[in-house]
Amino acid sequence: MNFADNLKKIRKDHNLSQEQLAEKLGVTRQSVSKWESRQSYPEMDKVIQICNMFNYNMDELINADIKEVKETKESKNISNKYITSFFNYLTKVVDMFSSMKLKQIIGCLFEQVIIGLILVSIIAIVGSIGYGVLSSLLRNILPYNLYIIIISILETISIIAFFVLGVAVLLHIFKIRYLD
Repeated sequence: MNFADNLKKIRKDHNLSQEQLAEKLGVTRQSVSKWESRQSYPEMDKVIQICNMFNYNMDELINADIKEVKETKESKNISNKYITSFFNYLTKVVDMFSSMKLKQIIGCLFEQVIIGLILVSIIAIVGSIGYGVLSSLLRNILPYNLYIIIISILETISIIAFFVLGVAVLLHIFKIRYLD
């Protein structure tokens, strides 16, 4: 994309008419129209004003695809939010353990081990029942070689899913029990 396409996209994304954008920039509507139709280009101070107004740098405005830039910024914001949340969680855990006595730490860890064992038992029971039912259904329908491949794939997916679920539940219980 180029400046003209990016300017038009930015203007429309912000629900501005050419007239409204022109007012904000202190130019005529015809100027904005000419910029968007590639008949002319704004002066450098107007480009800088547009960048500041819509939070883009000059390279993004002139050269990049604004849609991709916007998506990249949004994904970075989401990533930063989760990373910050994770480090806040770790900080709370470290602060909590540093303020506890040895007896309390041992009790906390013992409690987490017991909860973990209970979760593993529940997951093993649910997994074996699900595996038995699915295995008997697929064994009668599919040829043996295809059956083995599909069962192997499903086993791998279920192990990963149950592991992630177990860790998430364990961390959530820990958070509720000790950090909130």
